[in-house]
Amino acid sequence: MEEFKDDDRGYKRWIRSHLNGYVLNTGRSTMSTYRKLHRATCRWIMPTDDRQWTNQYIKVCSTDANEIIDWARRERGGEPEMCETRGCLASIL
Repeated sequence: MEEFKDDDRGYKRWIRSHLNGYVLNTGRSTMSTYRKLHRATCRWIMPTDDRQWTNQYIKVCSTDANEIIDWARRERGGEPEMCETRGCLASIL
């Protein structure tokens, strides 16, 4: 599992090499209640342009969705919301 904060280059590199992985998009604060889980290929978190991806929110990435869910419970105090974009998480949880 890797966490990306102010590291767009590292995040983009991780996504390119882990297209079968998962990404939690969450606020920077440990008090953040925003925590959304996506597949690495989801259009909402797939870096396809030059905008900043890890400055307002952090990305927690893993090839194991349950590892990220456990992290969200432990580090953010709750369950992540599952991305509702068609096809994003329908087949895994």
